Amino acid sequence: MIERLSLNSLKFFYYVARYESMTIAAERLFVTQGAVSKQLKSLEEMLGFALFIREARKLRLTQQGEILFDCCQQVFQ
Repeated sequence: MIERLSLNSLKFFYYVARYESMTIAAERLFVTQGAVSKQLKSLEEMLGFALFIREARKLRLTQQGEILFDCCQQVFQ
């Protein structure tokens, strides 16, 4: 399954997790917030689990999201 993941989706996930905000991630990636949201939804569907707990105006990583973020930090730093 991992070989089918989009590197772009992982990069978008990394930025959202790093800044805890789709808006800031979109600004840093020079894309729309909708594009970021679509990439995250696609990634979560491909993986089969949620990566974020969505709260009022805040995102928090799930346990699986934390693991993926740790891996992405090694790749995108």
